[in-house]
Amino acid sequence: MSPTKAIKNYVIGLVVAIGITIFSYFEAVKIGNSTADVEIHSRKGRFYHNIIGMIGENGVLLIGGLISKFIIYTIWTRYKNPPTQIVLTAPNI
Repeated sequence: MSPTKAIKNYVIGLVVAIGITIFSYFEAVKIGNSTADVEIHSRKGRFYHNIIGMIGENGVLLIGGLISKFIIYTIWTRYKNPPTQIVLTAPNI
């Protein structure tokens, strides 16, 4: 397996993690400034709002940074040593 194929899914995951971190940071800023939309009707929306409000702006950046660093480390190790792909073939009789 080529190194680029080995890291393709992890790069997509890194982009998603960075995007979620940025979105959550701006939501935490809104919650801190009391400008957030408090009329959240779904249970998942209230849960997300409460968690982001509890950890705050710096917590969002810290958790997002740690997740991104872990994914970058995984990308680096898979790029240096990509997994081998074994193809089994039937013997010709």
